[in-house]
Amino acid sequence: MARTDKGAAQAAQTKLYGKALVAGLVWQPPVPKISRAAMQRQGKAADFGLAVRHMAGATTQIGYGPKDIGEPGFHSLAAVLAKAVDKPDWIGAFRLPDTRYALVGVRQGAIMAGRDIIGTRGEVEALLRDTVQLVEDAGEKWDAIYAPKEFETPWPEAPLVSLLPRSALKSAGKLESLTGEMTRQQKNLLFGIAAGVVILGAAGWAIHAYRDRLAAQFAARSNETVQVPPPHPWKSQPRPLLQLAVWKQAMNRIPLTLAGWRADSIALDAGSATVDYRRDNGMPVAVFQAAAVAAFGQGPQVSQMGEQAQVSLTLQAAPGEEEALQSQDTALIGLTSHFQSLGLKVPSLTKGQAQLPPPPPSVPGSPRQVWAPADWQTYNWTLTTTMPPDTLLAQPFPGLRVTTMKVLFSDSAPQWSLNGVFYAKD
Repeated sequence: MARTDKGAAQAAQTKLYGKALVAGLVWQPPVPKISRAAMQRQGKAADFGLAVRHMAGATTQIGYGPKDIGEPGFHSLAAVLAKAVDKPDWIGAFRLPDTRYALVGVRQGAIMAGRDIIGTRGEVEALLRDTVQLVEDAGEKWDAIYAPKEFETPWPEAPLVSLLPRSALKSAGKLESLTGEMTRQQKNLLFGIAAGVVILGAAGWAIHAYRDRLAAQFAARSNETVQVPPPHPWKSQPRPLLQLAVWKQAMNRIPLTLAGWRADSIALDAGSATVDYRRDNGMPVAVFQAAAVAAFGQGPQVSQMGEQAQVSLTLQAAPGEEEALQSQDTALIGLTSHFQSLGLKVPSLTKGQAQLPPPPPSVPGSPRQVWAPADWQTYNWTLTTTMPPDTLLAQPFPGLRVTTMKVLFSDSAPQWSLNGVFYAKD
Protein backbone atom coordinates (compact mmCIF):
# COMPACT_ATOMS: atom_id res chain seq x y z
CA MET A 1 0.00 0.00 0.00
CA ALA A 2 1.51 3.28 -1.10
CA ARG A 3 1.63 6.09 1.49
CA THR A 4 1.13 9.57 0.14
CA ASP A 5 2.19 12.64 2.04
CA LYS A 6 -0.48 14.61 3.83
CA GLY A 7 -0.42 17.46 1.34
CA ALA A 8 -0.78 15.14 -1.66
CA ALA A 9 -3.79 13.49 -0.05
CA GLN A 10 -5.67 16.79 -0.49
CA ALA A 11 -7.31 16.30 2.87
CA ALA A 12 -10.11 18.78 3.54
CA GLN A 13 -13.32 19.11 5.51
CA THR A 14 -16.76 20.55 4.99
CA LYS A 15 -20.04 20.41 6.94
CA LEU A 16 -23.54 19.24 6.13
CA TYR A 17 -26.42 19.33 8.62
CA GLY A 18 -23.87 20.44 11.21
CA LYS A 19 -21.79 17.27 10.81
CA ALA A 20 -18.18 17.16 9.62
CA LEU A 21 -17.44 15.50 6.28
CA VAL A 22 -13.87 14.62 5.26
CA ALA A 23 -12.33 14.21 1.78
CA GLY A 24 -8.85 13.29 0.60
CA LEU A 25 -8.66 9.70 1.84
CA VAL A 26 -6.25 7.25 0.22
CA TRP A 27 -8.54 4.51 -1.11
CA GLN A 28 -7.29 0.95 -1.48
CA PRO A 29 -8.58 -1.61 -4.02
CA PRO A 30 -11.55 -3.63 -2.70
CA VAL A 31 -10.84 -7.03 -1.12
CA PRO A 32 -13.22 -9.93 -0.35
CA LYS A 33 -12.84 -9.23 3.37
CA ILE A 34 -10.46 -7.59 5.83
CA SER A 35 -10.48 -7.79 9.60
CA ARG A 36 -10.29 -4.74 11.83
CA ALA A 37 -6.92 -5.96 13.09
CA ALA A 38 -5.55 -6.21 9.54
CA MET A 39 -6.93 -2.77 8.70
CA GLN A 40 -5.22 -1.28 11.76
CA ARG A 41 -1.97 -3.12 11.10
CA GLN A 42 -1.74 -2.04 7.45
CA GLY A 43 -2.81 1.52 8.17
CA LYS A 44 -0.37 2.07 11.02
CA ALA A 45 2.45 0.48 9.00
CA ALA A 46 1.89 3.21 6.39
CA ASP A 47 1.76 5.92 9.09
CA PHE A 48 -1.98 6.59 8.80
CA GLY A 49 -4.08 7.43 11.84
CA LEU A 50 -7.68 7.06 10.62
CA ALA A 51 -9.62 4.73 8.35
CA VAL A 52 -13.13 4.12 7.04
CA ARG A 53 -14.81 1.04 5.58
CA HIS A 54 -16.90 1.11 2.41
CA MET A 55 -18.82 -1.90 1.11
CA ALA A 56 -18.49 -2.20 -2.68
CA GLY A 57 -20.94 -4.98 -3.44
CA ALA A 58 -19.66 -8.11 -1.69
CA THR A 59 -16.18 -6.63 -1.21
CA THR A 60 -14.72 -4.26 1.37
CA GLN A 61 -12.79 -1.12 0.50
CA ILE A 62 -10.67 0.78 3.01
CA GLY A 63 -9.88 4.48 2.86
CA TYR A 64 -6.95 5.68 4.99
CA GLY A 65 -6.10 9.17 6.15
CA PRO A 66 -3.53 10.92 8.35
CA LYS A 67 -4.51 11.56 11.96
CA ASP A 68 -4.93 15.31 11.40
CA ILE A 69 -7.49 14.79 8.62
CA GLY A 70 -10.24 14.81 11.24
CA GLU A 71 -11.52 12.95 14.29
CA PRO A 72 -13.00 9.49 14.87
CA GLY A 73 -16.72 9.74 14.19
CA PHE A 74 -16.39 12.26 11.33
CA HIS A 75 -17.96 11.06 8.09
CA SER A 76 -16.15 10.28 4.83
CA LEU A 77 -17.79 12.33 2.09
CA ALA A 78 -16.93 9.75 -0.58
CA ALA A 79 -18.18 6.80 1.51
CA VAL A 80 -21.58 8.32 2.32
CA LEU A 81 -22.08 9.48 -1.27
CA ALA A 82 -21.07 6.09 -2.71
CA LYS A 83 -23.66 4.46 -0.48
CA ALA A 84 -26.38 7.03 -1.15
CA VAL A 85 -26.08 7.14 -4.96
CA ASP A 86 -27.61 3.88 -6.20
CA LYS A 87 -25.37 3.53 -9.27
CA PRO A 88 -22.19 1.46 -9.71
CA ASP A 89 -20.39 3.83 -12.10
CA TRP A 90 -20.72 7.57 -11.53
CA ILE A 91 -18.73 10.72 -10.90
CA GLY A 92 -19.77 14.10 -9.62
CA ALA A 93 -18.52 17.56 -8.75
CA PHE A 94 -20.39 19.46 -6.06
CA ARG A 95 -20.43 23.10 -4.99
CA LEU A 96 -19.71 23.57 -1.27
CA PRO A 97 -21.06 26.38 0.96
CA ASP A 98 -17.78 28.30 0.66
CA THR A 99 -15.80 28.89 -2.54
CA ARG A 100 -14.60 25.30 -2.81
CA TYR A 101 -15.84 22.25 -4.70
CA ALA A 102 -15.80 18.52 -3.99
CA LEU A 103 -15.34 15.61 -6.40
CA VAL A 104 -16.13 11.92 -5.90
CA GLY A 105 -15.77 9.15 -8.50
CA VAL A 106 -17.07 5.57 -8.25
CA ARG A 107 -16.37 2.62 -10.57
CA GLN A 108 -18.01 -0.77 -10.07
CA GLY A 109 -19.21 0.42 -6.67
CA ALA A 110 -15.67 1.20 -5.45
CA ILE A 111 -14.37 4.72 -4.80
CA MET A 112 -11.73 5.65 -7.36
CA ALA A 113 -8.23 6.38 -6.09
CA GLY A 114 -7.47 10.10 -6.30
CA ARG A 115 -11.13 10.96 -6.97
CA ASP A 116 -12.08 11.95 -3.42
CA ILE A 117 -11.02 15.58 -3.10
CA ILE A 118 -12.07 19.04 -2.01
CA GLY A 119 -10.34 21.84 -3.86
CA THR A 120 -10.66 24.95 -5.98
CA ARG A 121 -12.99 25.14 -8.94
CA GLY A 122 -10.07 24.83 -11.37
CA GLU A 123 -8.69 21.71 -9.68
CA VAL A 124 -12.06 19.96 -9.42
CA GLU A 125 -13.30 20.89 -12.89
CA ALA A 126 -10.06 19.75 -14.56
CA LEU A 127 -10.06 16.43 -12.68
CA LEU A 128 -13.74 15.85 -13.52
CA ARG A 129 -13.24 16.41 -17.24
CA ASP A 130 -9.99 14.39 -17.37
CA THR A 131 -11.51 11.42 -15.52
CA VAL A 132 -14.66 11.36 -17.65
CA GLN A 133 -12.54 11.46 -20.82
CA LEU A 134 -10.14 8.84 -19.48
CA VAL A 135 -12.88 6.28 -18.88
CA GLU A 136 -14.69 7.01 -22.14
CA ASP A 137 -11.45 6.73 -24.14
CA ALA A 138 -11.13 3.22 -22.71
CA GLY A 139 -14.53 2.34 -24.22
CA GLU A 140 -16.34 2.31 -20.87
CA LYS A 141 -19.44 4.23 -19.81
CA TRP A 142 -20.79 6.21 -16.88
CA ASP A 143 -24.20 5.63 -15.33
CA ALA A 144 -24.30 9.26 -14.23
CA ILE A 145 -22.13 12.40 -14.30
CA TYR A 146 -22.96 15.44 -12.14
CA ALA A 147 -21.50 18.94 -12.47
CA PRO A 148 -22.41 22.42 -11.20
CA LYS A 149 -24.07 24.59 -13.85
CA GLU A 150 -21.15 27.06 -13.80
CA PHE A 151 -18.91 24.33 -15.24
CA GLU A 152 -20.96 24.73 -18.46
CA THR A 153 -21.20 21.02 -19.26
CA PRO A 154 -24.06 18.91 -20.67
CA TRP A 155 -24.22 17.04 -17.35
CA PRO A 156 -26.95 17.79 -14.79
CA GLU A 157 -26.29 19.46 -11.46
CA ALA A 158 -26.96 17.52 -8.25
CA PRO A 159 -26.58 19.53 -5.02
CA LEU A 160 -25.20 17.55 -2.10
CA VAL A 161 -28.42 17.93 -0.10
CA SER A 162 -30.38 16.29 -2.93
CA LEU A 163 -28.16 13.20 -2.80
CA LEU A 164 -27.52 13.13 0.95
CA PRO A 165 -30.61 13.45 3.17
CA ARG A 166 -30.03 13.99 6.87
CA SER A 167 -30.65 10.27 7.50
CA ALA A 168 -27.63 9.36 5.32
CA LEU A 169 -25.30 10.75 8.00
CA LYS A 170 -26.54 8.68 10.92
CA SER A 171 -23.93 5.93 10.92
CA ALA A 172 -22.58 5.43 7.39
CA GLY A 173 -18.96 6.15 6.49
CA LYS A 174 -17.64 7.09 9.92
CA LEU A 175 -13.90 7.41 10.44
CA GLU A 176 -12.29 4.99 12.89
CA SER A 177 -9.09 5.51 14.83
CA LEU A 178 -6.19 3.18 14.02
CA THR A 179 -4.50 4.01 17.31
CA GLY A 180 -7.34 3.34 19.74
CA GLU A 181 -8.43 6.97 20.06
CA MET A 182 -12.05 7.24 21.17
CA THR A 183 -14.85 9.29 19.68
CA ARG A 184 -16.34 12.09 21.78
CA GLN A 185 -19.38 9.92 22.59
CA GLN A 186 -17.10 7.10 23.76
CA LYS A 187 -15.14 9.49 25.97
CA ASN A 188 -18.35 10.76 27.59
CA LEU A 189 -19.51 7.20 28.20
CA LEU A 190 -16.16 6.26 29.74
CA PHE A 191 -16.33 9.27 32.06
CA GLY A 192 -19.82 8.24 33.17
CA ILE A 193 -18.76 4.75 34.20
CA ALA A 194 -15.37 5.69 35.65
CA ALA A 195 -16.76 6.08 39.17
CA GLY A 196 -18.06 2.52 39.10
CA VAL A 197 -14.63 1.16 38.31
CA VAL A 198 -13.41 2.19 41.78
CA ILE A 199 -15.59 -0.55 43.27
CA LEU A 200 -13.44 -3.12 41.51
CA GLY A 201 -10.28 -2.03 43.31
CA ALA A 202 -10.56 -4.86 45.79
CA ALA A 203 -10.17 -7.33 42.97
CA GLY A 204 -6.87 -5.83 41.80
CA TRP A 205 -4.88 -8.84 42.93
CA ALA A 206 -6.56 -10.93 40.22
CA ILE A 207 -5.46 -8.56 37.48
CA HIS A 208 -1.76 -9.30 38.10
CA ALA A 209 -2.31 -13.02 37.61
CA TYR A 210 -4.28 -12.36 34.45
CA ARG A 211 -1.52 -10.13 33.05
CA ASP A 212 1.08 -12.83 33.70
CA ARG A 213 -0.98 -15.42 31.82
CA LEU A 214 -1.57 -12.96 28.97
CA ALA A 215 2.15 -12.18 28.66
CA ALA A 216 2.94 -15.90 28.41
CA GLN A 217 0.30 -16.34 25.68
CA PHE A 218 1.68 -13.33 23.78
CA ALA A 219 5.21 -14.72 23.88
CA ALA A 220 4.04 -18.11 22.62
CA ARG A 221 1.99 -16.67 19.75
CA SER A 222 4.77 -14.30 18.68
CA ASN A 223 6.92 -17.35 17.83
CA GLU A 224 4.26 -18.82 15.53
CA THR A 225 4.14 -18.29 11.76
CA VAL A 226 1.00 -18.16 9.65
CA GLN A 227 0.70 -17.96 5.87
CA VAL A 228 -1.64 -15.34 4.43
CA PRO A 229 -2.73 -14.94 0.78
CA PRO A 230 -0.43 -12.54 -1.09
CA PRO A 231 -1.92 -9.40 -2.69
CA HIS A 232 -2.69 -9.57 -6.40
CA PRO A 233 -0.27 -7.24 -8.25
CA TRP A 234 -2.64 -6.74 -11.20
CA LYS A 235 -5.14 -5.02 -8.89
CA SER A 236 -2.89 -1.95 -8.74
CA GLN A 237 -2.31 -1.86 -12.50
CA PRO A 238 -4.85 -0.48 -15.01
CA ARG A 239 -6.22 -2.66 -17.80
CA PRO A 240 -4.53 -2.11 -21.19
CA LEU A 241 -7.19 0.09 -22.82
CA LEU A 242 -7.34 2.39 -19.79
CA GLN A 243 -3.54 2.71 -19.64
CA LEU A 244 -3.36 3.31 -23.39
CA ALA A 245 -6.06 5.99 -23.09
CA VAL A 246 -3.93 7.83 -20.50
CA TRP A 247 -0.92 7.67 -22.79
CA LYS A 248 -2.92 8.72 -25.84
CA GLN A 249 -4.24 11.72 -23.93
CA ALA A 250 -0.65 12.66 -23.00
CA MET A 251 0.59 12.24 -26.58
CA ASN A 252 -2.14 14.53 -27.86
CA ARG A 253 -0.58 17.30 -25.77
CA ILE A 254 2.90 16.76 -27.22
CA PRO A 255 3.73 18.62 -30.47
CA LEU A 256 5.64 16.41 -32.92
CA THR A 257 7.44 19.45 -34.31
CA LEU A 258 8.47 22.41 -32.19
CA ALA A 259 10.34 25.41 -33.63
CA GLY A 260 11.44 23.17 -36.49
CA TRP A 261 12.74 20.47 -34.14
CA ARG A 262 11.25 17.03 -34.78
CA ALA A 263 10.17 14.45 -32.18
CA ASP A 264 12.17 11.25 -32.63
CA SER A 265 10.40 9.23 -29.94
CA ILE A 266 8.06 9.35 -26.95
CA ALA A 267 8.61 6.96 -24.02
CA LEU A 268 5.76 6.41 -21.54
CA ASP A 269 5.31 4.55 -18.30
CA ALA A 270 2.74 4.62 -15.48
CA GLY A 271 3.72 8.07 -14.24
CA SER A 272 5.65 9.91 -16.95
CA ALA A 273 6.06 10.72 -20.63
CA THR A 274 9.47 11.64 -22.11
CA VAL A 275 9.83 13.05 -25.61
CA ASP A 276 13.15 13.25 -27.48
CA TYR A 277 13.56 16.07 -30.02
CA ARG A 278 16.18 16.45 -32.75
CA ARG A 279 17.06 19.82 -34.30
CA ASP A 280 17.16 18.51 -37.88
CA ASN A 281 17.88 22.00 -39.37
CA GLY A 282 15.30 23.59 -37.11
CA MET A 283 15.51 26.91 -35.29
CA PRO A 284 18.42 27.74 -32.95
CA VAL A 285 18.36 26.09 -29.55
CA ALA A 286 17.39 29.31 -27.72
CA VAL A 287 14.25 29.60 -29.86
CA PHE A 288 13.44 25.92 -29.22
CA GLN A 289 13.86 26.40 -25.48
CA ALA A 290 11.38 29.27 -25.46
CA ALA A 291 8.91 27.24 -27.54
CA ALA A 292 9.25 24.27 -25.16
CA VAL A 293 8.49 26.45 -22.13
CA ALA A 294 5.40 27.81 -23.90
CA ALA A 295 4.23 24.31 -24.88
CA PHE A 296 5.05 22.36 -21.72
CA GLY A 297 5.42 24.93 -18.97
CA GLN A 298 9.04 23.85 -18.44
CA GLY A 299 12.35 23.97 -20.22
CA PRO A 300 13.98 20.98 -21.98
CA GLN A 301 17.23 19.20 -21.21
CA VAL A 302 19.51 20.05 -24.12
CA SER A 303 22.53 18.01 -25.19
CA GLN A 304 25.98 19.62 -25.07
CA MET A 305 26.07 19.94 -28.85
CA GLY A 306 22.71 21.71 -28.89
CA GLU A 307 21.27 19.32 -31.49
CA GLN A 308 19.08 17.12 -29.27
CA ALA A 309 16.73 17.81 -26.37
CA GLN A 310 14.44 15.96 -24.03
CA VAL A 311 11.26 17.01 -22.20
CA SER A 312 9.70 14.93 -19.40
CA LEU A 313 6.09 15.23 -18.25
CA THR A 314 4.39 13.84 -15.16
CA LEU A 315 1.25 11.76 -15.75
CA GLN A 316 -1.55 10.95 -13.35
CA ALA A 317 -1.55 7.20 -12.76
CA ALA A 318 -4.65 5.36 -13.95
CA PRO A 319 -6.50 3.26 -11.35
CA GLY A 320 -6.15 -0.52 -11.30
CA GLU A 321 -8.85 -3.09 -10.63
CA GLU A 322 -9.33 -6.71 -9.66
CA GLU A 323 -10.28 -9.37 -12.20
CA ALA A 324 -10.49 -13.16 -12.33
CA LEU A 325 -7.57 -14.85 -14.10
CA GLN A 326 -7.78 -17.64 -16.64
CA SER A 327 -5.82 -20.89 -16.42
CA GLN A 328 -2.40 -20.85 -18.08
CA ASP A 329 -3.46 -23.04 -21.01
CA THR A 330 -6.63 -21.06 -21.71
CA ALA A 331 -4.88 -17.70 -21.34
CA LEU A 332 -1.87 -18.51 -23.51
CA ILE A 333 -3.97 -20.14 -26.27
CA GLY A 334 -6.31 -17.15 -26.34
CA LEU A 335 -3.44 -14.66 -26.55
CA THR A 336 -1.64 -16.65 -29.25
CA SER A 337 -4.79 -17.05 -31.34
CA HIS A 338 -5.53 -13.32 -31.14
CA PHE A 339 -2.18 -12.26 -32.58
CA GLN A 340 -2.25 -15.03 -35.19
CA SER A 341 -5.68 -13.81 -36.36
CA LEU A 342 -4.14 -10.35 -36.93
CA GLY A 343 -1.27 -11.84 -38.89
CA LEU A 344 1.21 -10.71 -36.25
CA LYS A 345 4.00 -12.40 -34.40
CA VAL A 346 3.04 -13.52 -30.90
CA PRO A 347 4.68 -11.35 -28.20
CA SER A 348 7.82 -12.74 -26.65
CA LEU A 349 6.88 -14.22 -23.23
CA THR A 350 9.36 -14.86 -20.41
CA LYS A 351 8.30 -16.47 -17.14
CA GLY A 352 9.08 -14.20 -14.22
CA GLN A 353 8.79 -14.13 -10.44
CA ALA A 354 5.80 -12.75 -8.54
CA GLN A 355 6.71 -9.25 -7.34
CA LEU A 356 5.28 -8.92 -3.83
CA PRO A 357 5.56 -6.21 -1.19
CA PRO A 358 7.08 -7.00 2.21
CA PRO A 359 4.76 -9.10 4.39
CA PRO A 360 2.68 -7.33 7.05
CA PRO A 361 4.77 -6.14 10.03
CA SER A 362 4.85 -8.29 13.15
CA VAL A 363 2.40 -7.47 15.93
CA PRO A 364 3.37 -8.47 19.50
CA GLY A 365 1.19 -11.31 20.68
CA SER A 366 0.18 -12.36 17.16
CA PRO A 367 1.69 -14.98 14.84
CA ARG A 368 4.22 -13.63 12.34
CA GLN A 369 2.57 -13.39 8.93
CA VAL A 370 4.33 -14.55 5.77
CA TRP A 371 3.02 -14.67 2.22
CA ALA A 372 1.62 -17.98 1.06
CA PRO A 373 2.96 -19.21 -2.33
CA ALA A 374 1.43 -17.26 -5.21
CA ASP A 375 -1.31 -19.19 -7.01
CA TRP A 376 -0.59 -17.48 -10.32
CA GLN A 377 2.20 -17.34 -12.91
CA THR A 378 3.81 -14.12 -14.09
CA TYR A 379 4.99 -13.67 -17.68
CA ASN A 380 6.90 -10.63 -18.93
CA TRP A 381 6.18 -9.81 -22.56
CA THR A 382 7.52 -7.50 -25.27
CA LEU A 383 6.18 -6.57 -28.70
CA THR A 384 7.20 -4.20 -31.50
CA THR A 385 4.54 -3.33 -34.07
CA THR A 386 3.32 -0.70 -36.53
CA MET A 387 -0.32 -1.40 -35.61
CA PRO A 388 -1.78 1.18 -33.17
CA PRO A 389 -1.85 -0.41 -29.70
CA ASP A 390 -5.47 0.54 -28.94
CA THR A 391 -6.46 -1.43 -32.07
CA LEU A 392 -4.07 -4.26 -31.29
CA LEU A 393 -5.34 -4.67 -27.73
CA ALA A 394 -8.99 -3.77 -28.29
CA GLN A 395 -10.00 -7.27 -27.19
CA PRO A 396 -9.84 -7.63 -23.39
CA PHE A 397 -7.51 -10.30 -21.96
CA PRO A 398 -7.86 -11.04 -18.23
CA GLY A 399 -4.49 -10.59 -16.52
CA LEU A 400 -2.83 -8.65 -19.36
CA ARG A 401 -1.13 -5.38 -18.39
CA VAL A 402 0.95 -2.86 -20.37
CA THR A 403 3.69 -1.24 -18.29
CA THR A 404 5.74 0.82 -20.79
CA MET A 405 5.39 2.03 -24.36
CA LYS A 406 7.84 3.75 -26.71
CA VAL A 407 6.76 5.34 -29.98
CA LEU A 408 9.42 5.80 -32.66
CA PHE A 409 8.66 8.32 -35.41
CA SER A 410 10.06 8.15 -38.91
CA ASP A 411 9.10 9.21 -42.43
CA SER A 412 6.89 6.11 -42.62
CA ALA A 413 4.38 4.78 -40.06
CA PRO A 414 5.16 5.13 -36.34
CA GLN A 415 6.53 2.06 -34.58
CA TRP A 416 5.36 1.06 -31.11
CA SER A 417 7.47 -0.94 -28.68
CA LEU A 418 5.38 -2.33 -25.83
CA ASN A 419 6.37 -4.05 -22.60
CA GLY A 420 4.09 -5.58 -20.04
CA VAL A 421 3.09 -8.40 -17.74
CA PHE A 422 0.67 -11.28 -18.26
CA TYR A 423 -0.82 -13.07 -15.24
CA ALA A 424 -2.48 -16.51 -15.40
CA LYS A 425 -3.68 -19.06 -12.87
CA ASP A 426 -1.02 -21.50 -11.77
